[in-house]
Amino acid sequence: MIKLYGVHGTTASCADLLEQEGFRLSQGYRGKGIYFWRKNAYAEDLSIGWYLTSISQGHHSQDTDKRCAIISASINVDDNELLSLEAPNIKDHIADFFKKSNYKDHINAIKFYEEFFEFLELELNHPLKVVESAFPAPKKCQEYPRQALGMPIAYLVRKANCVSILSIKKLEQLELESWKTANESMKQLKRYLPNYSQ
Repeated sequence: MIKLYGVHGTTASCADLLEQEGFRLSQGYRGKGIYFWRKNAYAEDLSIGWYLTSISQGHHSQDTDKRCAIISASINVDDNELLSLEAPNIKDHIADFFKKSNYKDHINAIKFYEEFFEFLELELNHPLKVVESAFPAPKKCQEYPRQALGMPIAYLVRKANCVSILSIKKLEQLELESWKTANESMKQLKRYLPNYSQ
């Protein structure tokens, strides 16, 4: 058994509902599932960035409590139920499959991954409950050092019963404003130093 740790950013209303009813699968970059940033020094920043991006896109407009909530969770899977898309041999196989297919754009890529995971499950004769993959950092997360660390790693959890909520932290507006101010300072620094890169 492997225990993974992930962080998820959402609204306080949504977090309360998830605590009561558990997570539900929803559509995302790599198909249907629950998405968590792998827990590390930048996981909370990435989660806040994701929350801010979602709010700016008009999601959660019906939520009564729109404060940012950061959910920390453990994800439990057997060794053979975890697939890392970052393993070189897996990336090579995916590239082969993708090149031979007619998938070209982002929407079709989502469909491709869902079909790819289903094909693997049939071949392996057991479920793939968690997929580890690199994802672009949210645009609202300016603090993440993209060039130094590359794309951050996220977990796509394909079976909700793998997830256990460990804690929920709700950020008051002042805390969120402090975070946004720190990120704005980083953007201003980049303007003054044209050759500076994260």
